Amino acid sequence: MNDADIITHVTPGARYTIVAISVTKWYLSKDIPAEFRLQFLEFLDRQTKDLFTPEAIAAVDPMPADGRELYKETTKLGRRWPDTVARRDVFDAFVAINPSILTALRMPRLNGFDPCAMRTF
Repeated sequence: MNDADIITHVTPGARYTIVAISVTKWYLSKDIPAEFRLQFLEFLDRQTKDLFTPEAIAAVDPMPADGRELYKETTKLGRRWPDTVARRDVFDAFVAINPSILTALRMPRLNGFDPCAMRTF
């Protein structure tokens, strides 16, 4: 399966979550208070129970500056930011900025689904 097909088959919730994982990893790379660090680590841990394997989360790099700026702009939309991030054109921009997102999406999911094993007809 090609990369465009993999992205097409990713749910909107997984799209905005993996972007949030990348932003979270950027925050964790900074000197932040312990209570915030714990909250960010707990967020990452919850994703290993819901959407992604620990290996997929580990594959995601911290969000680069351009991606953080795009993320900041989307969060100005308030509660609509996840829908905006999940939109294909916006999500593709995040993938272009941080290709490790696509690396993680190529990995098998918690439910055993392996996107790279799918065949297109």
